[in-house]
Amino acid sequence: MSRSVRWLLAGIFLVAVLGTILYRELLGPPDVVWRSEIRKGNQLIAEIEAFQRERGRLPAELSEITNYAAAQDRLSYLRCGETRYIVWFGTTLGESMTYDSQSRNWTDMNVVCP
Repeated sequence: MSRSVRWLLAGIFLVAVLGTILYRELLGPPDVVWRSEIRKGNQLIAEIEAFQRERGRLPAELSEITNYAAAQDRLSYLRCGETRYIVWFGTTLGESMTYDSQSRNWTDMNVVCP
């Protein structure tokens, strides 16, 4: 194989790899795009649920959770009643996700307390 053909194949391979990375990070499914925020949110959810198990109630606000400072980046919390809560990050359409303790899932749709 000639040298120019090798360079052409290497260039095509590089463009394909970079294209895949850009697609996954910018245009991919929300759970891929927001992977690190969801991971931080899941840590906060674990702390909220541990608080609920230990004290028999949900925290009124995140300041009641002692380890909250480590997860406070862009996460927000709202207690919706005695047993339901939501956690979310971001406030811009297309750049936010919400966790609903009732469905136990993250979604890119807005979730509100009833």
